[in-house]
Amino acid sequence: MQKIGLSLILILIISGCTATKPTNNRAYTEQPKPSPISVTYETVTPQQPISETDKTVIPQQEPVSTTYETVTQQEEPIIYEEVIIEPEAQVETQITHSEPIAEPQIMPQRENISVKEAFSMIQKGDVTVLDVRTQQETISDKKIANSQLIPLQVLGSYIDQIDNSKPVLVYCRSGNRSAVAANILRDQGFNAINVLGGINAWKANGLSVE
Repeated sequence: MQKIGLSLILILIISGCTATKPTNNRAYTEQPKPSPISVTYETVTPQQPISETDKTVIPQQEPVSTTYETVTQQEEPIIYEEVIIEPEAQVETQITHSEPIAEPQIMPQRENISVKEAFSMIQKGDVTVLDVRTQQETISDKKIANSQLIPLQVLGSYIDQIDNSKPVLVYCRSGNRSAVAANILRDQGFNAINVLGGINAWKANGLSVE
């Protein structure tokens, strides 16, 4: 087909170049012949079919599938350790006495007692008798036997000389100063008891003095 097309082109070019004389009286001027057109034929060599070995096979990339895995944290199992509790050895307690044990009786602390009650406590013992009068009064009015003399005016300075392990019976001439002294001793933790009426009531009831 290419050769046929080229032939037609050449025929048209040649026919166009042929000079015809006019039929009228006009002068004919011969046109110069055009230069010949050189036609270059290009030989197309058909390509050889590509062999299977010359083909470069590009491997197709496999689609990447993303899988999301939900991990549930499992709680650690609680291991209960078995504890064997052995029964305690039974201890038999034998009671050797037949009479019930009497509970100690706690006597309520008293603030004031009469001279007769004071005399009874002194006879039983285990008490401290404190005289808070002056030394001159003990000479003129006498005193209760085995009493400790610490005048009220200096009681605070000599309070450490009083035995606080047993009740303290406090007396004076009539019971007023001894009431004050008993309150001071109770504030310091003593079991102090005021003897009502003092040495006057003591002698009035016929109790012995020295």
